[in-house]
Amino acid sequence: MDEPYTTAQVEALIALLHWLRGQLPQLAQIAGHEDLDHETVPASDDPALRVRRKRDPGPLFPWPRVLAAVPLTRLCAEAAQGPPV
Repeated sequence: MDEPYTTAQVEALIALLHWLRGQLPQLAQIAGHEDLDHETVPASDDPALRVRRKRDPGPLFPWPRVLAAVPLTRLCAEAAQGPPV
């Protein structure tokens, strides 16, 4: 998670999101695994430590660039958790 996404990767994602929006007009939001999956698992190098199972797309993902290019909003982690009980 320490390498930036390439221009080709970001452009391919933007094209895919435009295509999906054309196929699914009701599509309004997108999310990364980090927004939806909050499960923790034992760390591979130290089972006594618990780490997030999914962290992608990670801190280098260009959310502002992607969101500026598509008619979608990001489903943030807070929204994914639902209302407090």
